[in-house]
Amino acid sequence: MANFSDDSDGFGNYGLETIDTPHSERVSSSRVIDLRRHPRVDTWFPARMISEYGKVDGFVTNLSRSGLRFEGDKDLPELLMKEAAQDAGHSQVIVEIRFYVPAQDAADRPIVVQARSVYVIDNDDGNYMCGIEFKTFAEGEQALVDYLHTRGVAA
Repeated sequence: MANFSDDSDGFGNYGLETIDTPHSERVSSSRVIDLRRHPRVDTWFPARMISEYGKVDGFVTNLSRSGLRFEGDKDLPELLMKEAAQDAGHSQVIVEIRFYVPAQDAADRPIVVQARSVYVIDNDDGNYMCGIEFKTFAEGEQALVDYLHTRGVAA
């Protein structure tokens, strides 16, 4: 039970306690709804991220028409943030992402896209995840659309 004290408004002390109700089961079984513009598909594509601070190799672990999740090692935050900004947290950085998607003819198609970082998360295992939003394709926009279509995602 959590107790709160708020004598400033004259109402005194309060206690909050969780209770079991018939609705508790419904809440625990609720599904998370993804509100992104475009559905994502899970992937494991080797990739390279390049910024003005350097480059890092990692993996594209999910992908959509408008962005991706990039996973890399301890060098990822340094690539995305100036040293002074690392303590303050993530600031959006323009990056180039390079990776390949498989095509129906068995040849891999290159994707090169200018993008911006949206978030960086420490996985607590020495690796980091970074959310990326696409801005401009230099190469492979149609290849991405075709790949997503083969995975059941409409463009």
